[in-house]
Amino acid sequence: MFSWIYANLATIIITILLIVIVVGIIAKLRKNKKEGRSACGGSCGNCSMGDICHKP
Repeated sequence: MFSWIYANLATIIITILLIVIVVGIIAKLRKNKKEGRSACGGSCGNCSMGDICHKP
């Protein structure tokens, strides 16, 4: 078993890093949503939903 882990160590480390990055992104998005922040760039001039998304 240890030989398999050692043989695939690079793949395991990269997979763990990618999982940590994805979880961090999801946590940041959830935090922003709870704080009422939008995921858009805030430039509503070219957005078809600009007047609905950000009411004056």
